[in-house]
Amino acid sequence: MGCGGSAEVKSETPEAEAAFQKPNVKIEVGSAVKKAEHEPIIVFLLGGPGSKKGHIVDNLVQTYGFTLLSVEEIILTELPKKVKLTCTIEKTSDLRNLVNEDPSHLVLGWVLEHLQRRVERDRHGLYLVDVMPNLKWMMRSTSLIKDPSAEMEAFESGYPVAFGINLDIPEEKVVGNVNPICAKHPSEFKKPEPGVQSDEADSSRTQKRAKLHQNSARPWIDFFRKSNRLVTVDVSCGEPEYISEKLDELLTELSFPPLKTLNSVVLFGFDEEEFSGLDYNHYGLSEVPLKTVVNDPMASKENLLSSLCRHIDSTGNTTETSFAVQLSGTSIKKTETAKSDKKSLMFMNMESGNFLHNYITPGKTPKAQFNRQFKAVMSTEDEVCLFPQDTHTELCRQIALCMAQIRAG
Repeated sequence: MGCGGSAEVKSETPEAEAAFQKPNVKIEVGSAVKKAEHEPIIVFLLGGPGSKKGHIVDNLVQTYGFTLLSVEEIILTELPKKVKLTCTIEKTSDLRNLVNEDPSHLVLGWVLEHLQRRVERDRHGLYLVDVMPNLKWMMRSTSLIKDPSAEMEAFESGYPVAFGINLDIPEEKVVGNVNPICAKHPSEFKKPEPGVQSDEADSSRTQKRAKLHQNSARPWIDFFRKSNRLVTVDVSCGEPEYISEKLDELLTELSFPPLKTLNSVVLFGFDEEEFSGLDYNHYGLSEVPLKTVVNDPMASKENLLSSLCRHIDSTGNTTETSFAVQLSGTSIKKTETAKSDKKSLMFMNMESGNFLHNYITPGKTPKAQFNRQFKAVMSTEDEVCLFPQDTHTELCRQIALCMAQIRAG
């Protein structure tokens, strides 16, 4: 695969470090939140406009192997079958009109019955249920959006739900995002072109949609909160990478095994001398002579790094795993200086004072620290790549960028 990107590389100078400081993603975890002891394992998810739900769902599916089940998809697929003998459904608006005329066509118990049938296809599965529809006519259905206690009692008699995750944007922050637009003097507003909605109209519409979602999600939030099975994640920072990172930490604590290694630190060396005196056990480093884990040590940099990523991800489904990768005997040379126009958001620290113990917590056994200094590059996935100080900065960037994009899939 290609190693491309779209955003600027950021230099982590002291000034930039403050500007690009990781946001603090707050999370509240109910006392009864735990991984289910028996399969299938089912987690419900709630997320509305601006919650970055799509990105977060993708991360959960790719990282942990969840099967995504969508209530909206179930309705759009199964409701036409239910009514096919009495009416013809050709488009989504036909379903909307049908439900508006007769709400009894769409009831929560019926939806959960079809959800149960999906789960029964693999009773040993790991399921993520996107329980909140996005279509407004579904969110306004009083027979669908209601206190789910009775219907969930029937559903959970056969398939208990481990917990629910609410991707929450506090109401005051939604309003706050709109206020700066409204605070302008009227003379500063440009009259919108014919047929084009103004920013104020867009903001108002977004605010109303967010409010509709909040009201629709409330019964589900209350349901899981009453049983102390609610995980509330403040996603108002709008940075899906850091929101996913916080969820990764929680799922790791709950013993959900990831399909790939998370939060890895990869120390690169170009000859054996650069690792001389390094106590691998003290730093918890796994030694990887790259030429021994690839088919062709002289293959392209991209192919070599792809093999390295597969090796890392197959090593052990754990978090905070660290590797010392020896590049000697491969086509990747420290003297390589070719520039690339491929870009991505990376945090780079090329200053002095970067020691191994700044990124890896050494073991408790007293040992001499490895006092060589490194250049550091960190991706938004919290993968850290360390390089000898005399490595060309562009090579550091290219290796870290390529690895991050391969690991992201």
